[in-house]
Amino acid sequence: MTDAPKQSEDDSEEDGAETGMRSKAERAAASYAWEYFKYHAQQRQAVFRFFLIIAGAMSAAYLLTYQEKADASLKYARPLLAAMLTVVCFLFWRLDVRSYQLVKIAEDYLKRDEVKLAAALDGIDEIRLIDRSNRNKSKTFFMRWFASFRLVYAWLFALIGLLGGGLLVVAVAPYWPAVVQILRSRCLN
Repeated sequence: MTDAPKQSEDDSEEDGAETGMRSKAERAAASYAWEYFKYHAQQRQAVFRFFLIIAGAMSAAYLLTYQEKADASLKYARPLLAAMLTVVCFLFWRLDVRSYQLVKIAEDYLKRDEVKLAAALDGIDEIRLIDRSNRNKSKTFFMRWFASFRLVYAWLFALIGLLGGGLLVVAVAPYWPAVVQILRSRCLN
């Protein structure tokens, strides 16, 4: 994303009165909202990249335990790695939900500011970029599920989390008969 256009000092009057279309306070508020939006949007992207690195490393470590050259004791790490992958997905999903909320706070102000700006520009609605981007989402049933970063991220968190759960089942399956036998012996005695 690029920075919002900076207002020159020539556009403002020393007494703070309204100049041109927007007052100094309105320009400051718009700049503040833009910087808030930009910071949290960039933070959200960085957190998601970090999640992909961690999930990829955990998945690779899980797969390494299946190599013939791997130490036999590494097979005991499989359930832990799979469970950790599932937990990491849940935690990063919660971080993403919070980041999304913070981005929406600024976006809501920027939407209102775009409405004012469009009115000041004699009703030129093309300046209402956020509103237009929300209207231009896919209309097909299937593609609606992938029409925003929020939805794509949620799908990826869910799929990788389910993969972690499936890997946990696969990792624990060889030990299940022994666990059932221990439970039966303790419950029946």
